[in-house]
Amino acid sequence: MEIIEYSKKYNEQIKNLLVDLQEYLIEIDDWNTQVLYEQYKEESFKIDLRKVNEQEGKIYLAVENENIVGLIMGIVETKDEIDNITNDCAKTGNIIELIVKESTRGKGIGKKLLKKIEEYFKFINCVRINIEVFGPNKNAHTFYSKNGYVDRDIIMSKKIDNEKLSYTKNQNYIGKIIEVKIDRKMGSKHPTYEFIYPVNYGYVPNTISGDGEGLDCYVLGVFEPIDIFKGKCIAVIHRLNDNDDKLIVVPDDLSYTNEQIKALTEFQERFFDSEILR
Repeated sequence: MEIIEYSKKYNEQIKNLLVDLQEYLIEIDDWNTQVLYEQYKEESFKIDLRKVNEQEGKIYLAVENENIVGLIMGIVETKDEIDNITNDCAKTGNIIELIVKESTRGKGIGKKLLKKIEEYFKFINCVRINIEVFGPNKNAHTFYSKNGYVDRDIIMSKKIDNEKLSYTKNQNYIGKIIEVKIDRKMGSKHPTYEFIYPVNYGYVPNTISGDGEGLDCYVLGVFEPIDIFKGKCIAVIHRLNDNDDKLIVVPDDLSYTNEQIKALTEFQERFFDSEILR
């Protein structure tokens, strides 16, 4: 095994490792706040790479027989207005990713990657290194503690026990561009209730909603039957008496008021108690 600097030929393997980490965080998350959206694989890597390029960062890869078995990414922290009046603003490294492939853990790869990024931060005159650790990830906390890291800034959270709280995780789609596969085209008939769909209706591929099926979408602002649509999610219809949210997806340059959305989806939503979330 050798540790090398980032090369774009390993991009797909890096993306897969990022997905592996997110799946692990979902598995240990007792609050179920962690999610894995379809766009995560591409977008998470794109965001990390941009930070590395813009913030004096570095990526090191642990490679064995051309296979990535671990990676670490580090950047130099940027300071905001509060930092400028509350601390010394000394140059600080920030580890944004450290992942070791599950099949190769216990071989000291994580420690070697950590040492490599620490050497880089020292070389560019950083005086300290920070890393954010997900609270339930006790293994990561133990690992960093053994390597000389201590708790400095601790975020404490409390779940709000409120039956009236209307937020759902599907609100995370709002403002995002998503692709919808249309399975009930405008003008088609519902297979059971036989009403006619006045709008195109479909789902987001590779998702699971509360009913165990793909996350459903109303496509508004398109006035002909279509097979696939890519547009912006502007709202979520949250059903209060049914565990099956619906996204409202429109062309990127359009918007609809809550009253307009209610009118255009009334053909089906009249059977449910619901509210529109923004």
